[in-house]
Amino acid sequence: MRIFVQTLAGEVRTWFRSLPPQSIDSLEVLYQQFLNRWEKKKYPLQILSEYENLKRGANKIVHDYCTRFNNVYNVIPLDLRPLPSLALIKFPYRFDIDMAFQLRERNPPTLEDMQSVPISVEANLPSKRARVRNERRTPLKDETSPLDQKMDALAKGMERLMDRIEVIERKPHWDNEQANPVRNANFRKNQNQNTGKNGPD
Repeated sequence: MRIFVQTLAGEVRTWFRSLPPQSIDSLEVLYQQFLNRWEKKKYPLQILSEYENLKRGANKIVHDYCTRFNNVYNVIPLDLRPLPSLALIKFPYRFDIDMAFQLRERNPPTLEDMQSVPISVEANLPSKRARVRNERRTPLKDETSPLDQKMDALAKGMERLMDRIEVIERKPHWDNEQANPVRNANFRKNQNQNTGKNGPD
């Protein structure tokens, strides 16, 4: 109670200090007085609409969502409040598909039990997803690996064959270039005429 009071600030703190001394003797009394003074008053249909649209956000902690769900559910007037059995049916659908499936699979008897399940489910869900992903990958590799290896070998063989064909097609062209280099027509004549005169050097 004292820790909660230390969090009050501004007008709320002023209101708390104006309360008569020793008028609050329990946490329940403080809770009720605080709500009576500071809770936003809403029309019943507005509360029902909020209840119908409640969903757990992607990055919200399960415990926070359960607290919010209970707060909204308990504020609904008794004559309009859905039966606990209906709330129990509706509660799982406020989560993502994986979590909703886990909650329905466990089928707890009361809303209170239903709300205790998501915390353990949320803790185990990442490891379960990783395991399922690994199980999905392994069979695919086993089934497709022989075919993939054959296809890879065939593709590499075709590449090597195409490279060899290209080399063979280019080779005569290179040989012609080496066999018939462009030369000066007078080069040999001049060389033969000067060979006898000047000697081998």
